[in-house]
Parts: sequence; structure tokens; C-alpha cells
Amino acid sequence: MYSPSAVDHFYTTNGNEHNNAVQNLGYNDESITGYIYPSASCGGVPFYRLYNPTAHDHFYTANANEKNTAAQTGGYVDEGIAGYVLPETLLASDFQAPGAVPFYRMYSPTAVDHFYTTDEAQRSNAINNLGFNDEAIAGYIYPSTSQLYGSVPFYRMY
Repeated sequence: MYSPSAVDHFYTTNGNEHNNAVQNLGYNDESITGYIYPSASCGGVPFYRLYNPTAHDHFYTANANEKNTAAQTGGYVDEGIAGYVLPETLLASDFQAPGAVPFYRMYSPTAVDHFYTTDEAQRSNAINNLGFNDEAIAGYIYPSTSQLYGSVPFYRMY
């Protein structure tokens, strides 16, 4: 989800939270960005959700050190675990995650907005035309066209 008034991309697996953000908080629904797991049962790692109320920016990371730094020195409030994503180390092991794709993280210093996508064309457009810097692969998820058993929708709003 994204709020044009706050310039914030917002992601959630919670359908009620999604509906409230769209109906009452000014976010526009940008549909399902992909599928993640609600628990670590499939070898996933926590995908932490943080929010900076001053900058109106949601930030997501699978790196606990990055989460702690953002909370301790970056003005972000830890909002808990959004879900579980597959780490690159798991994909390189004997575990098979057919169909899992990179979940790219970008950041716009001008808009103070983090943006995440599995779509290579969206990623390229954000970097080449919208002023976003490529930051990292946040984790691996299943694309919006490939829900696997046990995974849940990860809604994107703006």
C-alpha cells in the first residue's frame, strides 16, 4: 500500500489492516506484491517491519542487525514481524524453493520512501526514472502469480 499524502509504501499480510489502510488512512491498493509465510515453518527468516513516524516511511528487513540499527539510531519504531521470507543461504543449500524470486529493496532519499518489488521492470523504472537507489535483495518470496501452500498474500499499498 502507498499513501500519496504521506509518500509511503506499506506492506502487510493482514487483510483487515490492508482494508483499514485503504478505506480510512488514505492508502491506495497496489494489489498483492507476492506471497510470504506467516511462520518460520518452511525455513524462512523473520521479515521485520519498522516505521519512522517523522519521515512517514515503512522499512522492512530480514537482517536483525539492520533492524536494531534502524530502531536505535534511525528514528524507526519496531512494529514486529511482517512475515517470513526465504534467505539466499537457504536457496543455495539443498533445500529447494522452486519459483522463489528476489524481493528487491530500493530507497528514495528525496521522498524518504522504501519501495519493494519482485518485478524487474518496476525495479528498473524506480532506479532509472523515479530517483530510487538500489539497496539490496530483502529476501526471496513467491511472485503474485504463484501462491504456494501455507503462504499468505503480502499486500502492497501506496
